[in-house]
Amino acid sequence: MNRRVLLGAVAALLAGCAAQGGAASSAAHPASPSASQSAATPQQDARADVSARLRGFVAPPGALQLTAAPAGSAAVFYALPTGANTVVATAYWTYPGTPQQAVGWFTAHPPKGNWGIGRGSTNGVPDELTFGWPGSALLQSRATDVSFAAYRGATLMRVEAEDTWRPAHPAAATVPTGVTRLVVTASRRSSPAPLPSWSPVTVTDPGLVARTVPLVDALPTAPVGVFSCPADFGAEITVDFYRGSGADAASPVAVAVDTLTGCQRSTLSVRGGSQQVALEGAGPQTLALLKLSFPPLSG
Repeated sequence: MNRRVLLGAVAALLAGCAAQGGAASSAAHPASPSASQSAATPQQDARADVSARLRGFVAPPGALQLTAAPAGSAAVFYALPTGANTVVATAYWTYPGTPQQAVGWFTAHPPKGNWGIGRGSTNGVPDELTFGWPGSALLQSRATDVSFAAYRGATLMRVEAEDTWRPAHPAAATVPTGVTRLVVTASRRSSPAPLPSWSPVTVTDPGLVARTVPLVDALPTAPVGVFSCPADFGAEITVDFYRGSGADAASPVAVAVDTLTGCQRSTLSVRGGSQQVALEGAGPQTLALLKLSFPPLSG
């Protein structure tokens, strides 16, 4: 099967990882790589990141890196599809021991700073490890998957470094300047009307307004892909941003809708501009900043 199809699903499930290394015989891993921000596009950052992880990969003593995929390797490893926002870099190594010995070495010598090891097996026999670290605002997940298979009297290791990137926050999806007033409304999607136990709150404190606007403007775009989320009870807040006086103050210049349960996402709509741009959730932070509490979900 297609080798590229494997890593995508594994990395998506384990939410971002990175394996490291240097010389094939080294038993120590260098410091974990970091997801740096740069002036490059998110996709370019992802490509640079996966390339760096492959260059730094540390294999067990005695392992040798191959210059290309060996003949028949596509039939040795299974694969699962990757997404449109996924960048993958692949390398192959041979190891003189058994696959179980290789798995044991990596288990005993995990890369420094990794936050967990994902394990895969076939018929109860371990044959895959995935290491991970947190990503960044633009590099949603970072994973290095190491697969092991018996091959011509030795062990073949396929190392796939994968990043999933997401678009940068659109420049047009920002709250216009001059906002002087916020109106915060709590609701549930099953009942669009404001909840009777929590009337809309108007915020005019200049300091609170000045801190809320950049909070929304700095939100990363919503994660890409498919996720398993906590239960969504439909709780959400709507923040209307107003500025000026007279006719200009009659309608909001921007509207942010934040879900408070489930995956906790936000959408931002700007008057005369971007509409319902999907962003990371900011509902809990907004409520904390404004010193507000959502009404009880059972109310």
